[in-house]
Amino acid sequence: MPVPAPLELPSFAADALKGPLAAQDAVAFALDHSPVVRAARANLITAIGKYRQTGSALNPSLSLSHTYTRQETIENRSSSSVSVPTAYSSAVTLKQLLFDFDKSPNLTKAARLQVEASRQALRQAESDLALSVKSGFYTAFEAARLVAVAEANVKSRGLQLELAKARMGAGLGAPADVVRATTSFDDGLNTLVQARATALTARVQFAALLGLDPRSELKLSAGHEAAVASPKLPDLVASALSQRPEALAAVANLESARATRKASLANDSPSVALSLIYGAKGDRDPTLTQTGAAALSVTWPIWDGGFSHGVRIQADGQLASAEAVSRQTSLAVVSDVSQAFVLLQAAEQRLTIATAEEANALEGARLAEGRYRAGVGSFLEVTDAQAALVSAQTARVNAESGLDRARATLAHAVGPSLN
Repeated sequence: MPVPAPLELPSFAADALKGPLAAQDAVAFALDHSPVVRAARANLITAIGKYRQTGSALNPSLSLSHTYTRQETIENRSSSSVSVPTAYSSAVTLKQLLFDFDKSPNLTKAARLQVEASRQALRQAESDLALSVKSGFYTAFEAARLVAVAEANVKSRGLQLELAKARMGAGLGAPADVVRATTSFDDGLNTLVQARATALTARVQFAALLGLDPRSELKLSAGHEAAVASPKLPDLVASALSQRPEALAAVANLESARATRKASLANDSPSVALSLIYGAKGDRDPTLTQTGAAALSVTWPIWDGGFSHGVRIQADGQLASAEAVSRQTSLAVVSDVSQAFVLLQAAEQRLTIATAEEANALEGARLAEGRYRAGVGSFLEVTDAQAALVSAQTARVNAESGLDRARATLAHAVGPSLN
């Protein structure tokens, strides 16, 4: 039976990326096109706008007003003269808040910390997307490498089939060897078809993850995930708590809640503001009469129907929630790093074992075929050795990809560097 042709999908040139695609290239492409990241960036812009709105209460404000009045007398029954009303009046007012028991400064601080929390949420979205893309990349690359293993297996089993036929033709082999070799070759073809289908499916899923048409042709570049700088768990946990976006966002939200609570305590306190006013008025000349004034105003909401009390209750609840979330986030970060650390150690050990198994299986296949050629071994030894070799090669490919994914997972658990 001939080897089946590779499975193909029609590709779209507009969506196809030029050249081999490395993991970092895929991450960069996804960050530029991901709607999740765009939404996080929009949330950051919204938080910045709110911060500037809130902070404006601490800045001086300048206002200008101008009024023109025209009054006509419809009827005058009095013999006395009628005065002409002022036709123009203008005023320029400069106002500055002097003191409000730190209500406005605390609200501004809370808004600024919300900007930091939104910035960390953006970093988290980027980090989560990077992990998803890397996992998809290494899965697709693993599937492509398993196709190569299956193709090499078909080639070897084909040569073994030819060897069995040649020995039977020379009267040295049994017909059962040819039957067994044919069955083994057909099994190899079936495995190859399955491997190609799996690889194509993984490529389709990876293209969709990048935001491309799932039918787009992607060529993946060989490469491995970089090892984590510090292999010690305490160092990794400390780094994660100091730079993981979720942890930093939780700290910012907690400090924001504390500032909001402080502001709520001054919600019904008086506020003092200074105003400088320049005025001008006149009937025909707008600057005929000019005045200047300075005003010191005190505003004190004596009774607001319980609004301030409700604000304090809300702030207390938000602070308690932020404290609980901060604690839970810290525990989750430590748990993520610990689990990723264990998985990385296991992945490294599996790769070491798989590499040794492949070397042994390769030597076993060579010896089994040599014994069969010399007539001192059975063909069953050849097929068993070939099956063991394919299993070992598959395990090594899986172990290498597993190590790449474990390294990416640990890097995600520790968090992107702040430098």
